[in-house]
Amino acid sequence: MTMPAASDSVLIVGGGAIGGTLAASLAGAGIAVTVCDANAAHVAAINRDGLAVAGIRPAHVRAAARVPEQLEGRFKRAFLAVKAKDNGTASAFLRAHLADDGWVAVLQNGLGMVEAARAIGGDRAIGAVIAIGAHYRAPGDLALLGYGETHVGELDGPNRARTREAAALLDHLQPAELTDNILGHGWGKLVLAAIYSATALADADVARLYEDPAACATLAAVGREVVETALAEGVTLEPADGLAPLRLRDPASLRFGSDDVWAGQRAAWQRYVNTRTGIWRDLAELHRRTEVSAMLGPVVDAAKRHGLATPQLEALLRLIADAETGKAALGPATFARLMQAENPTVLSRQSA
Repeated sequence: MTMPAASDSVLIVGGGAIGGTLAASLAGAGIAVTVCDANAAHVAAINRDGLAVAGIRPAHVRAAARVPEQLEGRFKRAFLAVKAKDNGTASAFLRAHLADDGWVAVLQNGLGMVEAARAIGGDRAIGAVIAIGAHYRAPGDLALLGYGETHVGELDGPNRARTREAAALLDHLQPAELTDNILGHGWGKLVLAAIYSATALADADVARLYEDPAACATLAAVGREVVETALAEGVTLEPADGLAPLRLRDPASLRFGSDDVWAGQRAAWQRYVNTRTGIWRDLAELHRRTEVSAMLGPVVDAAKRHGLATPQLEALLRLIADAETGKAALGPATFARLMQAENPTVLSRQSA
């Protein structure tokens, strides 16, 4: 049986904050895009009214949209932009719709790029890490509220023509930088994701928390446990949106000042119109399960393999789960429970 020719359209699996704004940017540049999303109302709205993006770069474009059961054909170029918690199902689905010589760039928090590469197989996955201020507002309606950073690279080996092609497509949303250490960028973003998850519990603006010494001590403790785990895994950590992860291990960098560990993040949040994270929005506005467990659970598991204690991360996972189920309300009291969690982590790998 002859397989159908692979489509020249760019397939984007996951049409929310990241995938949707990327789709709008590509469609606005005249590039054919097919958005695949499990949210039937979102798909219907895009097909009926187009895809609208409010904020710093307003757009209203036409793009093909399908729910998974409606998607047909195979694609040469794809982006996987679902939440980390949906990675397994989406990767298996994408495998059936990716051309044998096609590629998929994985745009996720955490280490979904590694999981997706295993699920899709055939050396077809490219790693990508993005930081950007964007969110889903309603079916067919997104917001882009600030630019950050995008890094693209091969998971194993040097970059290729396909890596450069993926970066060129991502450039339509915001500048994409090629890297030969995409896993280092992924772990760096994971440090930031842990910190952002903790800020969500406080129900306060991120920038305000960065001005509170007590809050920052807790955020540093949470992030440092990810740093220690990454180092134990042999990872060379890269900065993420102004945060240099290794500085979380340096007592001098933790002292407040114009060049403390939070200075880069303070500057980054000045570029964003939004003041809260996507994790906070999932809990406070959309009232849905977050991707925190899918992102940080594997970190805790990896830490245990290396004999590292992760009391802050484990407390964070418990509190996020309580917030998801309504057992805990976001706010100072819940954040205080994280602040009170025992933190016996020893900075045993201080830089020389």
